[in-house]
Amino acid sequence: MTELSPYFLAVDVGTSRIAAAIARVGADGSIITAPFALGRKGDSVATVVFVAEDGDLTFGDAAERRGVTQPERLIREFKRSIGDEIPVSVGGRALPAENLYAQTVADVIALVTAREGQSPTAVSLSHPTAWGGHRIELIRTALGRVGVRDVQFITEPEA
Repeated sequence: MTELSPYFLAVDVGTSRIAAAIARVGADGSIITAPFALGRKGDSVATVVFVAEDGDLTFGDAAERRGVTQPERLIREFKRSIGDEIPVSVGGRALPAENLYAQTVADVIALVTAREGQSPTAVSLSHPTAWGGHRIELIRTALGRVGVRDVQFITEPEA
């Protein structure tokens, strides 16, 4: 049985697109990075969430496909609403934007973990430079509720 190589995961949940990359330490100690294909047609997918009638959430390409027939259940640009007191309302459900963000990140981590055969050693998330501690703490708390902990936050320019 071949031992799996540990890897690090970086995720950028942008306003309109989500991208991810993995990094591994090579045999010579060098860092090897590669984009991680999140979509069927490319490395990134749309930052969208589809809210089904039963409350299930679908993300990315699958959400876009489902949103074709029920566009009123598709949420776009939710990242802009993180920190707002008024949640996003879809299909009679009130969904705080930070929860949508956290569940999107958890979905990306699950996808990468499934394809790589193991969880990442560490996860980094990019965020806008203008975000203060309040928004980052909202995200950190929401991530904890979906089982994602020990995340490093870096600004988008650093990423």
